[in-house]
Amino acid sequence: MPKETQIYLIRHGVYSNPNEIYPGNLSLPLSEEGILQIEDLAKVLRSKGIKFDVVFSSPTERALQSARILAENLGCELKLDFNLRDTHIPKLEGQPLSIVKDQGFKNEYSEQFQGDGSETFDEFYTRSVDFLEYIRKGRSGQKVGIVSHGDVIRSMFWYFQHRQKPDPGTWRDKDYPEPAEAIELRFGANGEFLGSKHIRREKESLRESDPNGSRLKEV
Repeated sequence: MPKETQIYLIRHGVYSNPNEIYPGNLSLPLSEEGILQIEDLAKVLRSKGIKFDVVFSSPTERALQSARILAENLGCELKLDFNLRDTHIPKLEGQPLSIVKDQGFKNEYSEQFQGDGSETFDEFYTRSVDFLEYIRKGRSGQKVGIVSHGDVIRSMFWYFQHRQKPDPGTWRDKDYPEPAEAIELRFGANGEFLGSKHIRREKESLRESDPNGSRLKEV
């Protein structure tokens, strides 16, 4: 009997950003807290009997570092893919994060930051969704981890929730992934979408009182 395909969309852990800059694809490592978050996520996945056949990662440092921790803890192969990189907006990279954060990130993909090889929102969304479809079709019957960035993960999840392109000014909703959070997508033998489930990193105190954890509040 054909097996389900299960894809786990995972956002990297909290990273070190002492100067509060827009990260983009700059080299920013996980903080100590971020390392612990991902190690804890690996424990949660193992406790649920989840083991990946392979994990794909963005080449950006914070994501790659997260993916390596997961691969080592879950005993699976690690592959890099450039399509999982963060949004490419050179005019923003290294600039104060407040430029977009103060606007609720609603201006992140606006025309004022285009140029110098910047991705448009359409280009970014399309490459994210195309990669997910590539995995769904090419890794049938497997359990696959995808470690990437918040906007990439939200694009992929949005695609199967709504089947239409979002407005980038409104998609930071309750389903926007938090650091070190996994979202499980399940597909049937014919590729049909069966459903999704959030798998959250749970703090020790939450595990004792609430086995299912609760939504994280870190940003």
